[in-house]
Amino acid sequence: MKKLLTFFILGIFLITLASATTKFYDGQYGAAGGYGYIYYYNASSNSFTYRYDEDNYDLFDDDFGVGDAVYWQFWTGSFEGYGQYFNITTSIQADSYELVWQCMKGGVWGNMTKVGDDTEMFSREGYYQIGYGGVCENGDGGVGIPFNSWTRFIRVLVVEVTNPTEGGHIGSGIGDYAMTMPSASIHIIGSENWASIISDDMANDRILVNNRSVSDGTHNTSLQVQSPSGIDLPLSFITEESPSVSYLNITCEMASKILRTYELTFSGNETQTDEIDCYKIKNFTTKDIGRITIKQDRFGCIGQIADTTTINLNRNLFYSSNCQIIIGDGSTSSSFSINDDAWFIRDEVQPAYYSHNPNSGGGVATQIIVTDKATFNSGSKDGTTGHGRNGGLIIQSTSTGWGPALQSMSGSIINLYNHVHFGNLGGTGGLEISFGSTATVTDSFFSEGKRFNIRGAVIWLRSCVGSWADRFSIWYANDCDDMDGLVLTGTSRSYLKEESNQNVCYKNSFAYQAKALGTNHNITLIDTEVQDYDTTTTSGVNDRKTFQVTVNDYTGNPIAGATIRLYDTNGNMADGLNAFPITTGLNGTINSPVLWKRDFNDILTAYSNFTLSINADGYCSKTVEGIPLDEKTLMTITLNPKGGSNNHCVDELGDEYR
Repeated sequence: MKKLLTFFILGIFLITLASATTKFYDGQYGAAGGYGYIYYYNASSNSFTYRYDEDNYDLFDDDFGVGDAVYWQFWTGSFEGYGQYFNITTSIQADSYELVWQCMKGGVWGNMTKVGDDTEMFSREGYYQIGYGGVCENGDGGVGIPFNSWTRFIRVLVVEVTNPTEGGHIGSGIGDYAMTMPSASIHIIGSENWASIISDDMANDRILVNNRSVSDGTHNTSLQVQSPSGIDLPLSFITEESPSVSYLNITCEMASKILRTYELTFSGNETQTDEIDCYKIKNFTTKDIGRITIKQDRFGCIGQIADTTTINLNRNLFYSSNCQIIIGDGSTSSSFSINDDAWFIRDEVQPAYYSHNPNSGGGVATQIIVTDKATFNSGSKDGTTGHGRNGGLIIQSTSTGWGPALQSMSGSIINLYNHVHFGNLGGTGGLEISFGSTATVTDSFFSEGKRFNIRGAVIWLRSCVGSWADRFSIWYANDCDDMDGLVLTGTSRSYLKEESNQNVCYKNSFAYQAKALGTNHNITLIDTEVQDYDTTTTSGVNDRKTFQVTVNDYTGNPIAGATIRLYDTNGNMADGLNAFPITTGLNGTINSPVLWKRDFNDILTAYSNFTLSINADGYCSKTVEGIPLDEKTLMTITLNPKGGSNNHCVDELGDEYR
């Protein structure tokens, strides 16, 4: 495989709109067993350099030569059906060069066959994949290589180069993937809407097999994802380097679920193209074909669908996607909104959980990523009432395992108003929403079919979150005003906190079967009902009830500057979030959530029969006993002024008393 760089190849499909850009990427994500070290070998100095540094490294040296190589370590037992994706930020530049992919076979390095190199030897800039065939044996890669002998490595070796000037650079977003996992992504850069994205999707194609050398037999392609609109899409089959007659049989599952077999015959060794309609390629069989390219003539990632649900979802339009949606590129101000629309995210978008993503922030399974300087909106906030309105609906799932449903990076903005989010309908895995920056959730509803995690700082107002099959979990510290009016439900448990050494607070909320995991929690509940709270040994809950006192004179005017003291059962000053004694303001009112019950270190301490004491200059003091504070308590206290010849108290009739 030899590359003559006499022209520049743009490695992405790019559409430029008036105010936005949509980039479509083929199959760059997925996950395999694990990803390890990267080393660069310089043949002239016979030395190794550790390359891997936070997903950002030079590929070859700029003056790379014959014998130089880059080594990647994998934890997988076999390379067959696996590969890598690369974010190539700078392509290799030389008059000409040739690279070969090798792996350890029988204790020696051997060329890898059936390599699907969409990077075209790292000459294309953008996100591209390299798929590997064959099985590699254990080995240390040769004498002097600083690798553990029990790990497995592949390498790309320079076998020819002329006048190199740039060795290439790999940006964030490296990782390995399982080729059996279909995947693709759309990057929304600027301000986009559904109509423009669908138009862009129709105008682009995607490469399912890229100029692959094939032997006779049956093959699979893992990069095809079915049309989210549920229609058959046109496919092009391009053959090269074939003898006088060659044959291609394709077994397709049509949108109607009927299997159909296409039999294509090619003659001559010139490039030939044939087209069919297909919903999903089950397999294809080749005979006497040298190289083959399979192209889907529409990217096939976004589509508009009809509402076929059995319930009234009350949304304007219905859309479906089968790829990852990335809003923004980390540097360009971008936005995307789903107001009043329903968005169905198909299960195919969900590869395995652990690996990297293109913005260095979590697993590749993330279905929606909001990057730095990007905004994702669902609905809007009513300027008069403050309530959410016109929110969108998202339905997404993963069949097995965990996967972030929505993830935002630092510097992003998430606004979910009147938003409805269903996850994992009928699946056995779990979903996660991870907020890395500013996020507001108001008047919204979240429900997940298995396990649902919420990570990151976010303001929650008047919303319901829960799991109807397993449990719901909160994973972050917060201020009390940021968790107001939630309903938290989990069939198994509502995990109010799952990390150690952080405090969490809920206000005006309800939690079913609440529990805390980890250690050293202080969970504060303000006017929050918890059914069946279960604390662990080193975790605890402080149950507080709002205590509001307004002090007036007998004419109804507020008394400012009155001193309020509250004592618990033991005669100690009560524990208020606003510490007692508290002085009333101009409106004569104080408000302090008071500790009513404490369950910590498996020791339950309940406080009741609180005693209230009020003093104000020029007024007679008053004491109120037997206040239970087992619920939100609002009190109005009237103080009589002091007067008369003996400075006695004077009631509203003018009578003096002591």
